[in-house]
Amino acid sequence: MDGCTIVVTVRREDAPKFEPFFFGSLHDCYRPAAEVDDAVTLGVDDGRFGVDELETLGVPFVGYHGDGDDFSPAVFAFDGTTYAYCLASATGAEPVVPYGNDGTPVQAELENLQKYLRVRASALKKLAASGGGPFLAEQARILCGTTTGINLLGDIERWGLPDAERIALATLTIRGLTVQELRELCTKLPPKLLAELQINCAG
Repeated sequence: MDGCTIVVTVRREDAPKFEPFFFGSLHDCYRPAAEVDDAVTLGVDDGRFGVDELETLGVPFVGYHGDGDDFSPAVFAFDGTTYAYCLASATGAEPVVPYGNDGTPVQAELENLQKYLRVRASALKKLAASGGGPFLAEQARILCGTTTGINLLGDIERWGLPDAERIALATLTIRGLTVQELRELCTKLPPKLLAELQINCAG
């Protein structure tokens, strides 16, 4: 089997169950997980096991794997019941959906993304419930770089925010927009939403 980088975030209490997959004891390699207070992240540079094999442990986890000769980078999640995965960027940091020749997202991959985001949100809640505080509670939710609208939606789902949570400030930066496209965008905003607009014209 072709090896690749594999990284998983698990509850600290569950970490020993993962050791057989990560080549023996990793107690010296545990590091706190950024997303959940009472969780740790395990990693291996040349993993040679199917990530779906981790399902047999029966405990929640989230993670990603790099690319190999026969597969692309992917992010994955298991909430204790359901496993899901989605193609990822080269760094494994962000889920992605490829577009077909017709310029629309590949439907099967879009469905994979939607399932992955649901399962990941469920898994993160279970990881946080192990004793840590609410995941991402004190962290700024900032997007790095430019991406497509569908991936922006993916980021929102990935953060696991409740639908009713009030957002203090949301900033959306769009470049290369025509005035007509800006008008259409404004008409799609919720009627009761108050917003400020600042534009920089090309010249």
